[in-house]
Amino acid sequence: MTPTPHREFTWYMAGHGLYFFAMGVQNVLFAWLLAVHLHESAERIGIAQMLLNLPTLCLVLFGGAVADRHDCRRLLMRLQFVIALPPAVLLALDATDRLDFSSMCAYALAQGTLGAFLIPARDSLLNRVGASNLQRAVVTVMLVQFSAQLFGLSLGGTAGRVGAWPLLAAQVSAMLLAIVSSYHLNPAPPVPRESTTRHLADIGDGLREAARSPAIAPVVIYMFLMGIVTIGVYLVALPLLVRDVYSGGSAMLAGLNVSFMIGVALVSVLLMRFGPVRRQGRAMLLAGICSMSVVLTLRTAPPEWAAYACFFVWGMGAGVAMSMSRALVQAAAPPAHRARILAVYQLGFMGGAPIGSFVNGYLAKLFGLLDAMLIPAAGTAVIVFGAMLLSSLWRLEPATVPAE
Repeated sequence: MTPTPHREFTWYMAGHGLYFFAMGVQNVLFAWLLAVHLHESAERIGIAQMLLNLPTLCLVLFGGAVADRHDCRRLLMRLQFVIALPPAVLLALDATDRLDFSSMCAYALAQGTLGAFLIPARDSLLNRVGASNLQRAVVTVMLVQFSAQLFGLSLGGTAGRVGAWPLLAAQVSAMLLAIVSSYHLNPAPPVPRESTTRHLADIGDGLREAARSPAIAPVVIYMFLMGIVTIGVYLVALPLLVRDVYSGGSAMLAGLNVSFMIGVALVSVLLMRFGPVRRQGRAMLLAGICSMSVVLTLRTAPPEWAAYACFFVWGMGAGVAMSMSRALVQAAAPPAHRARILAVYQLGFMGGAPIGSFVNGYLAKLFGLLDAMLIPAAGTAVIVFGAMLLSSLWRLEPATVPAE
């Protein structure tokens, strides 16, 4: 039986939540295994975090081209099955005491590669299940995403007590259950098009479409640059702050992540309650100033309670930036190019993270963790004020959603 639009949106949200619950567990567990369980150095943590995100930089455009040529529902189900395999392998290695830095790097590469194909297929489906009110659908997705991550992060915080294998088992179970949610969606065949070009030509076509869009191009460039200076410092500085500054373990690592996610979720609730934002580009830039302020505050090694407050505020700023940027791109993307455009956006959003992770790991080694945080803070200031002066972001408003 064909599901109604409301029921289909509910199933989509369920699968979305299960995926990000698994990612929430992974966010804490991956950092805890590296920093605490294996006690790796700052530069090796930076390398591993880079490998977790590097495939996004290299393959997400190809993933978008693949999604535009296939039934996204069927593709998503296959990918949800395969992405459950790397944590199952890691579970087996941990159970046999063979877990080491090399296996963590292999896991990171596998998860990053599969995610580069899964993300465009999943995001492209949102226009089909939430087209009646796209900005509200995007905000709902953000709320579900970060609420699910909160549960995953909280569970990940028990790693110091229960060990890694129960949490890896939870990751595997969540991804397998997400297949059931995707099964209940309507088929999502590709939009018919005249072109019969190959994938590389499709990628070039998607890049050109994004580059000539007055809404998409500045958003993607801005998010890529901000990913280098903000996501990179978040991924590397967080576990090092917990271990070296606050002498904490998995519970504090999870607690700071939870504080961040609560900030994101609160912003999502407020956006749903008070309606769409008109000047979305302006809101993104102000959120960047918020991130810069938080990094500068954390550099002073504030009391533990203040660190939690910092991550909460950081999450609020990140929630604004992610909601506004995704809504702008989702609305401006033409149907025939949608998965490729969303892959370009994902490249901008997460593509800077591996660069930032690698650089911040070595900066922490060279200058010490706290002094090294001044460099991404200065970079954030340059990017935000440069975007205000040199781009259209300060004046950018949402476009009309293209018809299917």
